[in-house]
Amino acid sequence: MEAAERRRLLAAIHVCKKNACLSDPDYRAVLREVVGLESAADCNPVQLRKLAGHFKSFEKRAAHKNAGDNFYRIIEGTPNWRQKRHIAAMWVELGYRASGLDTRARQQFGASDFTRLTGEDLQTLGRDLAKRLARRGRDRGRDRGRDLRGPG
Repeated sequence: MEAAERRRLLAAIHVCKKNACLSDPDYRAVLREVVGLESAADCNPVQLRKLAGHFKSFEKRAAHKNAGDNFYRIIEGTPNWRQKRHIAAMWVELGYRASGLDTRARQQFGASDFTRLTGEDLQTLGRDLAKRLARRGRDRGRDRGRDLRGPG
């Protein structure tokens, strides 16, 4: 692999990282999962191509899922992506603007935006939204959003 191609692939990977709003720990988790390394600079040519392809498909999936005005982009494959999508869906179901998730993350948890939340913060936010939905007569548990109140 020529040095110019290597630089081009590394640049493409880092542009995709930036577009995906991945924090450094999240980025490194993706690297470990895809190529088993902590740094793209340590990749051999085959690993670099694989990583670049993974991040390109990442962007395509994100662009496809990012339809509509009241949608928060959570990229499939990032750490906690299922939990974050579930929280974003509850947020929108409650009638809140998706952009308000960033405000909530900043004010309550001190994170720069919603995608930076992890672990206990995500659990706290998820429990709060589930309680709010329950008070409104909706349940987002195993039923995948069906109304559990029954007839009447």
